[in-house]
Amino acid sequence: LQNPTIYTQIISETMNIPEFLKILNETQKEEIEKTIHIEEQLKDRNIEYTHVLELLEKDSVGILKQNDNTFKLYYEDTDSKDMVIIISYRSEKLHLVTLFPHDIKRRVRHV
Repeated sequence: LQNPTIYTQIISETMNIPEFLKILNETQKEEIEKTIHIEEQLKDRNIEYTHVLELLEKDSVGILKQNDNTFKLYYEDTDSKDMVIIISYRSEKLHLVTLFPHDIKRRVRHV
């Protein structure tokens, strides 16, 4: 590499799943920033924000990295639905990006 400083900066701007989970676990859930989009979704889907905070206190049943600093978390919500919560890390804070119910059958396969 011709400029190792740029390489170091690129690496530090991306996050892996263990790094993200460490930050999520160390963050008070009430400190996670809400976007305008999430406020609208909570209202449209009749989901209480306190319910989202309760889910975030549980262990997720799955996690996917969507891009450098955005992660898709799956939480068991009801017998038939998971709640998918998308969280990003930017400006040294966690941000709720979006959430939606997800049919549990799409995650759990009976063979």
